[in-house]
Amino acid sequence: MGLPTVAGTLPQEHVLDVDGVTVSLQDVASQCLTIVCTLKCVGCPICPEQVRRLLQVPLCTRFAEAGVQFIILCPGTDEELRNIRDSLKPHINGTSLIYVCDKDNSIAKAIGASIQQMGLNMIVPCFFELTRNLEVGWKQVGRGPTFFGHEHVLKFVEYRLHKSMKTFTEGIEGTEYAARTLSEQLDSNVVATEATLLGPELLQDVLGSLLPKTQFHAATVCREWRNCIASTICTKVLKSNESFTEHPKGIMQMEDTAQSLKQDLWRLQAMSRCLSCGTTPVKSQRKGSLHLCGVHVVCAAVPLAAMIMYRAMVYGQMIRNARLTGIFPWASG
Repeated sequence: MGLPTVAGTLPQEHVLDVDGVTVSLQDVASQCLTIVCTLKCVGCPICPEQVRRLLQVPLCTRFAEAGVQFIILCPGTDEELRNIRDSLKPHINGTSLIYVCDKDNSIAKAIGASIQQMGLNMIVPCFFELTRNLEVGWKQVGRGPTFFGHEHVLKFVEYRLHKSMKTFTEGIEGTEYAARTLSEQLDSNVVATEATLLGPELLQDVLGSLLPKTQFHAATVCREWRNCIASTICTKVLKSNESFTEHPKGIMQMEDTAQSLKQDLWRLQAMSRCLSCGTTPVKSQRKGSLHLCGVHVVCAAVPLAAMIMYRAMVYGQMIRNARLTGIFPWASG
């Protein structure tokens, strides 16, 4: 009979740590690369040694730089696990650990890590990644007097760190290249337009406040709007990229930023296509035409509402100017 599979989803989002503090596992897993270290049982001499080896220098420093959060999961009682925590404090170099007691064995059962020996509920010794969806991701199962898993944990963390840094760097380079390309395309596309009372800055504010998908529909209204929206997107992306003087701290932060950069890249490329053909890049799968149903009907109507709002602001400014100059007596007061 081999080792348990250790897979599945944790049964609850919120747990109590050994001090009775409620911990949102989803929040923790969203903010940090979260790795659970199970202790087989209270009194096991090997599992506490695994924690000591895991958090020795320089490993603890590397894990801190990568934004790793460790959760210690153990069967038994809160008092027994607190005693283990107190015995480990001198050996973990100030690393913040979350200690959770699986009193009813519900967590271990949910992920197939529950074992019974000598009539006692125990948890198979292992490490596993807790994903944002509270699922078991990467894992390393098994532990013994001559076999510890901290080197496997370091290898996994280094892999995730390298992958997230690579994706982040590619995102920065890709968006900057796309923004420069769109700016050049915009420069060649700009034509003289009739001056408005509100000026290009206010028009940019109005169109810039629209949701991204709605901006693409608004870009089909006229060349001036198209150029304005393209310029707004370029400016926002380049300004956002300037704030990244260094890599974000932590793997999850880099992955989140990379995902945001991916969305920025799509917007830049979609806007470039919009400038080329003058139509919205949001297409249906049927013959490349606009899919005018459901939410797309609403999106298609928004540019008209934006135009009405824009015109109303123009006329409002005209009336205010008329009051000041006294051209139209009826406009005063």
